[in-house]
Amino acid sequence: PQYAQLCHDMLKLPKVLKEGSETETITFRAVLLTKCQKEFEEDKKNEGTLDERRKELETAPEDRKAELKELLRSETTRIRRRSMGNIRFIGELFKFKMLTETIMHDCIFKLLKIRDDDSIECLCKLLDTIGKDLDCAKAKPRM
Repeated sequence: PQYAQLCHDMLKLPKVLKEGSETETITFRAVLLTKCQKEFEEDKKNEGTLDERRKELETAPEDRKAELKELLRSETTRIRRRSMGNIRFIGELFKFKMLTETIMHDCIFKLLKIRDDDSIECLCKLLDTIGKDLDCAKAKPRM
């Protein structure tokens, strides 16, 4: 909640020049939304990295299997923690009205489509964070 509160406070910042431009400006909110979307999508790309590590472990010589197994375990833990943190942050931003219901429903549908354990866990965390705020009559047609 602290980082979301900080981001909410930073909404008051004036527009700044867009990187590489001398005239085009951008708001903090636009930068934050872009970064959140990239991180959300990056979390799902990391699953591919884990799949590669699993395949590497299967074909590895016996003397390297223990090392690769530990590497896979630590990478899995790192990716899972990062995903859960990102999802919670996204939920907290929604609670501060910095993200829209439409964005949140899109996140929910994307997590539902993936159907792996990590995505379901992230979905549970997201619904735990924002469920009561998202549960309104206006949202029923989307469900």
